[in-house]
Amino acid sequence: MVRADMRRVPFRPGIFDIVVAISALHHNPELQGIAAAISRVLRPGGRLAFLEPYCENEDAKRAFGLEQVAAGISEQTYLLQEWHDEFAAVGLEVETHRICDSFCAVYRKRTDGAAGPGGLDALFRETYKGRIALTGPSAPVVTAGTAWTVPVTIENSSHVVWCSTSHFMIRGSYHLYRRSDGRDELVKFDNVRTPLPQPLAPGQQVSIALEITAIDEPGDYVAEIDMLHEFVRWFAERGFSGFRLPFTVVPRSSSWWPFRRAPAGGRP
Repeated sequence: MVRADMRRVPFRPGIFDIVVAISALHHNPELQGIAAAISRVLRPGGRLAFLEPYCENEDAKRAFGLEQVAAGISEQTYLLQEWHDEFAAVGLEVETHRICDSFCAVYRKRTDGAAGPGGLDALFRETYKGRIALTGPSAPVVTAGTAWTVPVTIENSSHVVWCSTSHFMIRGSYHLYRRSDGRDELVKFDNVRTPLPQPLAPGQQVSIALEITAIDEPGDYVAEIDMLHEFVRWFAERGFSGFRLPFTVVPRSSSWWPFRRAPAGGRP
């Protein structure tokens, strides 16, 4: 056991394979100094594993831990981008992460020691590999004003955990198009979101009932099924595999159907 200032630990450079920090780093006001100290004592290819709180904006950051600060505790935290940028600046690159109510991640020290790319785009770069597929019968005809669900299976082929309990939530959704004269016209880009029932780890899959919002105007439609990373992007923008679901909306009072069954012994 060695007691020391975490910014100036008394160890030789490159001596450790792994550094682990559990709710510890945010008690120090100098994130840059902490990141540099961790990088210094890790060997090339060594890993930092940590679990720390993060804030989604500057207001939340200013409000963080006020009671603890009033009690004399060194208590602060950082934006998600600030955590990543400081680690990237000292040659640590993200290997995997889980961003739910806290930031849990593993970073690996680059063998060349060079700084890596900062920003949320770099942090989330490998997040969007996977697919969402129809896995059961879906109503081809629905009554106007009726909401319904579509059975789908979601597969995570990325290197990170997908969470719905986060500021940067990952949820299923769709874009809605109306089909007219062989053309699809966008009706509504943003629609109801369906959360994941639990965090989805790399290599896992889960089946959910994807919600489709009620549509009042009859006609032929197409729902372009996708996943959404809130405040970041739609998954399809990064090559995620979704699918298109055609369906027809009929009036509430209509008895229309693609065919009508003839009564027994009668004529159609």
